[in-house]
Amino acid sequence: MTISNSEFNLKNLPSLNEVIIVEETLQNIDESIITTSNLKKLLKGKITQNKLMIILDYLKTTNKIVITSKGITWIHGTKKLLKLMDKLLEKSGLTEKDAILFGRRINKNAANKFREA
Repeated sequence: MTISNSEFNLKNLPSLNEVIIVEETLQNIDESIITTSNLKKLLKGKITQNKLMIILDYLKTTNKIVITSKGITWIHGTKKLLKLMDKLLEKSGLTEKDAILFGRRINKNAANKFREA
């Protein structure tokens, strides 16, 4: 079965570039939680409301963000976290395996904290 253009309008879907813009914006904000309205201000009208909602739903589904009543939080691994883990591994007596398990536990605890809020 073929979906007609009237049933499925590609113009309403976000482009890969728009998804990347939202991802990078969420990763690079200084705050740990941002509201949707503040995110829209940071994007400066580059992405429409409908496309932003589709992108946020995608990021939530792929476990890159958590959305709570307080706002949006990026939970996917970041370069900052990886650098911190490297420093932790170098300065501690932890094995690489222990450092990885520790990092996974931190990420899981952070995600659970924001899901409970």
